[in-house]
Amino acid sequence: MSQNPETPAPDEGPPSARMVIADPPHLAPRFGNLPGTGRLAVLVMWLRIAIAGYMVALGIAAAIAQYVYDRQGFEGRTSQPGEILGMEPWTFALWLAIAGWTVLQIVLAVKLTRRKRWARYTVLTLEIIGLAAALAVELAQEMDLAPVNAGTGWLGVILGAAIIAALRSQTMAAWCDR
Repeated sequence: MSQNPETPAPDEGPPSARMVIADPPHLAPRFGNLPGTGRLAVLVMWLRIAIAGYMVALGIAAAIAQYVYDRQGFEGRTSQPGEILGMEPWTFALWLAIAGWTVLQIVLAVKLTRRKRWARYTVLTLEIIGLAAALAVELAQEMDLAPVNAGTGWLGVILGAAIIAALRSQTMAAWCDR
C-alpha cells in the first residue's frame, strides 16, 4: 500500500515543515480565513437587519394605531403619519426610508461579488445616504425641528460606520463572493 508522497506522515518533521493542503473551494470556510473576523462582520450585518426590521415593524404598528385612532374620531380630527410616534410626517417618512436603504444595501452586499467594483461603490453610496438621513433625523431632533426619539439617528450612524468597515474588509468581500 503506497503512501501519497505529498502528504508527510504525522510524525515527520517540525510543524512548520509539514505541508498544508487547502480545502477545495466548496469546502472552504464560509466566513473567510481570519478566525472570528468574518463572523463579526456577519454579526454586524444581522444586527443591522434586526434594527431595520424593528424600524419597519414600529412604522407598521404606528400606521395601524393611527388607523384605529382615526376610525374612533378622537378629538374630532384625523392624525398625521407618524403622530402616534411623536414625529412629523416628513420625519416619519425619512425614518422608514433609512430602514429601506439599510435593507437594500445589505441585499446588494450579499448578492454582489467583490470583483464588481461598481457594486462595492453602490453599496458604499447607499450606506452614506443612509447615514446622512440618520444624521439628519438626529440633528432635527437636537434642534427641536422634529420631535423624534433621541438617539435614533446616532444609533444608525454608529452601526453604519461598523457596516462600512465590514463591507470594506477582505473577509466580508470573501463572504459575499461565496
